[in-house]
Amino acid sequence: MKQKGNKSVALEAHELIHGVRRGQYGPVEASFQRIATLANVMLEEKLKEPLSPGDVAKFMLCVKMARERAAHGRDNCVDICGYADLLQQLADVKQL
Repeated sequence: MKQKGNKSVALEAHELIHGVRRGQYGPVEASFQRIATLANVMLEEKLKEPLSPGDVAKFMLCVKMARERAAHGRDNCVDICGYADLLQQLADVKQL
């Protein structure tokens, strides 16, 4: 298994979402709620019900999977691990 240095993609994702990214964007609950709020305003006429922070995490997983389908990239794998972790964090605080 090829890794960046000795670091797995899961460890790299963990370090990003619990370190640099959290510092940049704040807690996932607040960050993804901001995204959901903006998306709900933009899509209000098309949605049957508002998007949740958990929906944002699931959508971002889809984005990264689509990018990976087009072309493999380590970044895609790191981000998939990261968004899966964030989705679980949202599940833990009942924001799905």
